[in-house]
Amino acid sequence: SGETEFSGTEVPDIEVVDTVLTVYAPDDMAESFVTTEVEIAALNEETVVEQLIEAGVLPEGTEINSFAQSADKTRLTADFNSAFRDHLNSMGTAGEYVILGSVVNTFLTAYDADSILITVDQESLETGHNIYDQPLNFYE
Repeated sequence: SGETEFSGTEVPDIEVVDTVLTVYAPDDMAESFVTTEVEIAALNEETVVEQLIEAGVLPEGTEINSFAQSADKTRLTADFNSAFRDHLNSMGTAGEYVILGSVVNTFLTAYDADSILITVDQESLETGHNIYDQPLNFYE
């Protein structure tokens, strides 16, 4: 007859689904963005930076000093170490645009936010081309 080894309701296996992070990176011509979806175990700012380094957007040694998300979740603030600024300073205007845009878009998409204020060692991000002292929105 229909004897089974357990009683009660069978519980289906629970599949552990990793978070999918969309990483933005410059195309080969540094003219637009290409996206790659990467599975990550957990979403946090260090993981986002690691994936940007792996994608070649940021150099090894780039670290995030602090990160915050506003209570309404629409605004982010990220403070990077000087390796981030030095990397941007090593580029021309177009390279700076696509690298910074890749970082901005990756963070905004990951956290479903509208803007991100990026600082370096608690100071406004300044490069040879621009001063970024206002929150940045999604780069098209």
